[in-house]
Amino acid sequence: MEKMPGYSTRTEDRARHSEGRMRPYEDSLHSHEGRIGPYEENLRSYEARGRAYDPQNVPAKDSVMSYERSPDYKRDSEKNLLIKLIFALATVFVVLLVASIVFINAAPGIKQASDYRLAMTLLDNGDYAAAKIAFERLGNYADSPRHLVECENHLKYQDAAYLFSTANYKGALELFTSLAAIGFLDARDKTIQCRYLIAIQEFEAGNFDTAFYGFEALGDYFDSADRAQACIAPLPEHGVLYLNPAYQSTSVTLYIDASTTPKPVFLKIVRGETLVASIFLHAGGQSSIKLPEGSYVVREAYGEHWFGDELLFGSRGTYCIMSFDGNESVYFERNYEYTLSLFITGSGNVGNKPIDIGSF
Repeated sequence: MEKMPGYSTRTEDRARHSEGRMRPYEDSLHSHEGRIGPYEENLRSYEARGRAYDPQNVPAKDSVMSYERSPDYKRDSEKNLLIKLIFALATVFVVLLVASIVFINAAPGIKQASDYRLAMTLLDNGDYAAAKIAFERLGNYADSPRHLVECENHLKYQDAAYLFSTANYKGALELFTSLAAIGFLDARDKTIQCRYLIAIQEFEAGNFDTAFYGFEALGDYFDSADRAQACIAPLPEHGVLYLNPAYQSTSVTLYIDASTTPKPVFLKIVRGETLVASIFLHAGGQSSIKLPEGSYVVREAYGEHWFGDELLFGSRGTYCIMSFDGNESVYFERNYEYTLSLFITGSGNVGNKPIDIGSF
């Protein structure tokens, strides 16, 4: 291109213009230090007016200065970051605190549930003593009271079984009876076995009356009916069984009428501590005896079954002292005959005073 005088090309002009204005990059950067550019001015203006900072409304700086931040901005950013960090830590602390409170409140329930499972395992394994202790500690937790009673019943059953195995049938019967009342296991069957074996023990000990009523109550259990009959002794012969030789006389005659008596009767005639005579009358029978004149006491016994000279009519028999016109003794005069009618209802001058078999 040919250069015309007095004129310059645009390229030359731009070059001259740039040479007059352009400085190295470092000079330009130093020239802006300590100065507030439009970017910071705009930001501060917005903050001063209380308006939210919106990057879209702030004029952009040149490409070099757009990455610069003022010291105040950095301090604010660090402050905000610290606040966020504190807030996050506080949140974590609160969450952990709440979780701890929940755990503390839930811990007893968790332990009780664990203890309950252990107690149930002990119960299922038949360790009733340990299970009883475990359920006692649980108190009213879940159905622990019911299982506690169950453990106690099992332990009572074990005690009864031990007594049974050692032939202590009376002790076993007491425990089995209480368990039978609530239908526990086979306790009812065990009570019957105990009663049967107790009756056998009584029979072997010579307590025939007790054995009889024991077997009788068992009905047709095994051979109970046959064993009951074996307890009963044959009735003595009807009439005078014994007359003291020192009291043999014909001066007084005593007639005894038991014609209306539905049961056998046994009489003892005594003077002081001396047995004068004994008389046995079968039901509906009569008898007589001759005695010397004097004062006597008449004792009477009667019952359904006779168990021998010692047990007489047994524990369920009736034993008494006859009273005559209110007196426990009667005086028989010489050359008189007296009639003693038994089991007469209505008016009469003969009464009785109950006594025990030992006093008969």
